[in-house]
Amino acid sequence: MTRKLVVIGYWAEPESDEDYIDPNHLIEADYPLSLKKKIIKYLNDGLVVSEELGYSFCRFKDGPPDEEMGCTEKTDGFWVWPEGLVVYVDKYNIPLPEEFLDHMKKNSFSIPKEIYNQDFSDIYWDVNFWIDWGKRVEKKTRVEKKKWWSALFERTFR
Repeated sequence: MTRKLVVIGYWAEPESDEDYIDPNHLIEADYPLSLKKKIIKYLNDGLVVSEELGYSFCRFKDGPPDEEMGCTEKTDGFWVWPEGLVVYVDKYNIPLPEEFLDHMKKNSFSIPKEIYNQDFSDIYWDVNFWIDWGKRVEKKTRVEKKKWWSALFERTFR
């Protein structure tokens, strides 16, 4: 059986054939500060599974220098995300998929320690969830996105 990591946090790029969402199309999530801190810590604490030769770049015009976006991918053993995802949550309050938020909550916002003994060198990275999630979210109007985020937050974190 092929092991896989589920990709999140990758964004549309100019001249790319990937169907990733443009973060400019996402609403700002109203993360309470205590929850936002837990999410940021979780994203920062992920195990590095890949390191690139160059830095990523922010898809927002007022974004930080590329160095702050990082050059690694991190995992919790189920999900995988670029190091710079933390910038989108911290600076721009980008909403994350409900499934990922539930997963973090289930793990008490701590990266499982057993992943540090695993080999991730020969594992499949599945982009389908992220692409599908982005398409579902992009179809919503701004008002629908606000209602969606409010309902998700109420159901999951209150």
